[in-house]
Amino acid sequence: MFKSYRRTMAEVEELNLIPIMNLFIVLIPFLLAAAAFYQVGIIPVSTPQSTPNQTDVPKTPVTVTLNMVVGLDLIEVSVSSTSLSSEERAALSFDIPKKGESWDLDKLQSQLQELKTDYPKSNTVMMLPKPKVDYARLVKILDAVREKKIDEEHFEPLFPVTVFSQFVPPPLEGEDEEVVEDEDVMNLEDD
Repeated sequence: MFKSYRRTMAEVEELNLIPIMNLFIVLIPFLLAAAAFYQVGIIPVSTPQSTPNQTDVPKTPVTVTLNMVVGLDLIEVSVSSTSLSSEERAALSFDIPKKGESWDLDKLQSQLQELKTDYPKSNTVMMLPKPKVDYARLVKILDAVREKKIDEEHFEPLFPVTVFSQFVPPPLEGEDEEVVEDEDVMNLEDD
């Protein structure tokens, strides 16, 4: 009985380490590869200090869009903006009457220069020419609106972005609006 006990003790004393060594040999390259791709990043963070009157959001500049209705004898300039009240927009509006056969483009440019000084980020003008406005005169007005001549070689941009639209006059008071029904629409409704 003691002989069998000694024999089992002798077998227990001899551990087979080859499978464990094989496991480590396989795992070490994976650990080294993973360590090469793992990088520790440090993000510097400062705690915010609360002040009641300051904000992190930068104040967006107020911009205006010019609306120019070009008629046969008058240029009506109005302003549209989401940041201004209706009273402020009305105060910025002005008219340029026709002088003889031509427009007072110097007065127009000086008025636009004042607007550009007050709202430097503004750059858009919506042109709304009435149907019978002469094309050549409209081009002269556009040139005056887009840039101002400083000297022979230099120009200062005023409102370089030009958007054309069609002028739709408001209905006159007491005048009934005629509703024109399209035959195609009527045929679709009948189907």
